[in-house]
Amino acid sequence: MTHQPATINRLPARNRALKLVAWSLPLVAGLAMALAAHAQGVPSVGQVVFVSGPAQLLTASGSQRPVQVGAALQQGDRVVTGTGAYVHLRMIDNAFVAVRPESRLAVELYEYDAARPQASRIKLQLDNGNARTVSGKGGEAARQNYRFNTPMAAIGLRGTDYTVRSTDDATRVSVSRGAVAVTPLGEGCSAGTLGPCATGATRELTAAVSHAYLEVSSRNRVPVLVRPEQDPQGNGAQNPAGKPDEPRAESKGDVKLVSTNPKDAASQVTADRLVAGAVPVEPPKPAELVWGRWATYATGPGSPGMSELLGPEREIVVGNNVFGLLRPAAGPVTLPAQGNFSFQMAGAEAYTLAHGVASPAQVLGGNFSIDFNQRAFSTALSVQHGGGTEQLGAQGRVQYQGLLIADPSRSNMVLNGAVASGGTEAAYLFEKTLTNGGLLGAVRWVR
Repeated sequence: MTHQPATINRLPARNRALKLVAWSLPLVAGLAMALAAHAQGVPSVGQVVFVSGPAQLLTASGSQRPVQVGAALQQGDRVVTGTGAYVHLRMIDNAFVAVRPESRLAVELYEYDAARPQASRIKLQLDNGNARTVSGKGGEAARQNYRFNTPMAAIGLRGTDYTVRSTDDATRVSVSRGAVAVTPLGEGCSAGTLGPCATGATRELTAAVSHAYLEVSSRNRVPVLVRPEQDPQGNGAQNPAGKPDEPRAESKGDVKLVSTNPKDAASQVTADRLVAGAVPVEPPKPAELVWGRWATYATGPGSPGMSELLGPEREIVVGNNVFGLLRPAAGPVTLPAQGNFSFQMAGAEAYTLAHGVASPAQVLGGNFSIDFNQRAFSTALSVQHGGGTEQLGAQGRVQYQGLLIADPSRSNMVLNGAVASGGTEAAYLFEKTLTNGGLLGAVRWVR
């Protein structure tokens, strides 16, 4: 029997060589551009790691070329995407920026020193379109020097994963993880400065307010919180389902880029972790444990008022001066009989309370675990407020009906909360006395 050689082997050697050269040209070109920039003494501040559709790179010197995977980015560069085009960027501090169709994004400033990340200076500008940003080490360490501008608004960093949409008459900002501060440009807030603005019109949005967004528009210059019930498209319009998979922050310092197109696997370049192949994404499970603010403090961005949450399907578990924590009213709570589990933070909200005035604080991170064998829990939080940063910790028992009660002798904060039936979700309210007033917050955890 005579075996036919594989099809590729029947190609002349010259043709095989041409195919190999053609396949590798984008990578070679990108590498050549990066080396050329280095040779000219122009520092690279990032790299293109994914391209789909027509897109152009406009340099500070005025040159223009098609965007290619592997291309180096310098300060002053602009990425311009056409219809149906997506460009993903990985910056030198491991940040990701996803530029979506018909958008124009400028890397105005990107100074990052790995030895002193707190001295980083970063400024991005979305002239129009839609971009999603997962902040990196520089943005996290130097939030006072981080700015994302649109023609209408200044966005300061309070977290790791947010989306901005800019049109001629509006800017919309939604948050998937962490929080942002949004201020209309104008008196007291200049596009030329760094860091979040702090004026009477500044509003904050946290990921705890699920599927909502802040809007600055020509009709209303003060940011307005738009909830899903007010705009059914809401956050879904900010993050359209038809997009290629994009960067996502699964936990602080853990950023992944995923492509559902196997053909992209050979051309994607990454400096850290790149995952190729289809990854099914399940819709998030609705929270069983939710919190709201009592009427006195239920104004401005943040959790809804308790009156919006109360009903026959929910019961109040615990409360403090600002928050009430609720859970489903129906049925007993069943918990695992054994197992030791670590949880991830799924949402948080905090305030300092002094003389009856609540001022926003920021939960920077933390951990939470339950040992179901011993019915014991342990948690730690880092919370930033106007007077500094508090390192909080608590240990205690998981008591009857899944209630969390901290042991004062092993805790430096007051903590009360609950575990949802099944043991896959927990939430608690915390309090800490400060020199002038108190620190109060709510945190939700999932595994």
